[in-house]
Order: sequence, then C-alpha cells, then structure tokens
Amino acid sequence: MDGVLNSGENSMLRKERGRRSLLHVPALVPGFYVADLRISFPVEKGWLARQARTVAFGSEEERQRVGDRLALLSGRPAFAGTFVASIQNPLTAALRERKRTDREAFDSLDELVPEVGVLMDSRLNPSDVQVVVLSTAPLDAAQTEWWVTWWDSCRERAGAVGITLQALDFTVRADAIARFRVARAVPAPVSSLACRAEAQHASWSRVASQRGRDL
Repeated sequence: MDGVLNSGENSMLRKERGRRSLLHVPALVPGFYVADLRISFPVEKGWLARQARTVAFGSEEERQRVGDRLALLSGRPAFAGTFVASIQNPLTAALRERKRTDREAFDSLDELVPEVGVLMDSRLNPSDVQVVVLSTAPLDAAQTEWWVTWWDSCRERAGAVGITLQALDFTVRADAIARFRVARAVPAPVSSLACRAEAQHASWSRVASQRGRDL
C-alpha cells in the first residue's frame, strides 16, 4: 500500500467510506488493519486448507462485505465513449478541481453526497441522460449552485455528440434506495465513478466520489 493511513482515513474506512480498494479488517486487533484489494495472486487450495486460520471478519455480515467489495471492484461495465468524454470524465475532473481549490467545500460535498448517478436510455449508444444527485439531506444553495454550474458546462458538450442532458434530479438517498432496490452495483472505469445497472432497457449508474487520494 502506498504510504501510511492517517487517523481521518482510518475513520472513513471504519465507516465503509474512503478508497474502495481498501477494506477495514475489524477482527484483527489490536491495531488498525486493512485488506488491500488491488493485490491478488494464485494460491493452491490444498496448501491453503492446511494453514492455520485467522479470523478477520467476525460476522456473516462482515464476511459478505468482502464478496460485495470484490464484485464491485472486478466489474467493468461498458459505456459509450461519447458519454465518458462528455459527462463522466468532466465530472471526475470537476470533483478533483473542487478538492484542489477548496478542500473544505469538497469535504462537505463528499460527506453529504455519497452517490451521484445517471439514468440513461442506453449505456452503449446513449441519447438521453439525466444526472441524479443522491444526498443524505437536502443541499444548501451553494452546493446546489456548484452542481448546476457543472451540469451547465456539460450540457452543450453532450449535445454536440448527440446526447440530450436532462435537468439535474436532486434526490434524498432514502427515497432513491426504495426506487432502485433491484439494482446491482458495479464500478465504472474511472476514478470517482461507480455504476449501478438495472435489468430493464434503461440503466441506472451510480457515481460515487472516491475519498482521499483516489481523486
């Protein structure tokens, strides 16, 4: 792993926030341990079965999180280049710039908006896209203005490649969970983005900003 985690990063990882490639290992004490899921190598099962076991995740729920996180990291949904260039990459760049120029405002945004998503008519040939800002509470005027400014900067660019970018949808997360309960979470191909796709023709993509050094 690159560098030592500070107390703030530890706190975020305990809450299942922060870098998605790192997973807190709660049952290893004393100390603070994480699993670095960027690293993998083959192990012979017979040898592995003979080794002494160390309990790293003490409950079924915690063990399930390991599988969920691995599935999230290993998924690679396909997106049209027009969508990536006109909407996805500009959002990543805007979040990075916000973090660089106003860290306090970025942290506030990052805490209040754990997920950002897009509704699209097609992931491979989109013509109609809506960005959904999922927050834990209503955004204030300044936070709303930042999102509207970003959206406005993307609207013309998206239109130039045949994508109609619909008005932003600001949704409190509790409402969105009920609406998209059937969705399956997988990550998108760039930092700060993750995708959630439904089985129906329209798709739901979850864009989760990455904390710490991922942005």
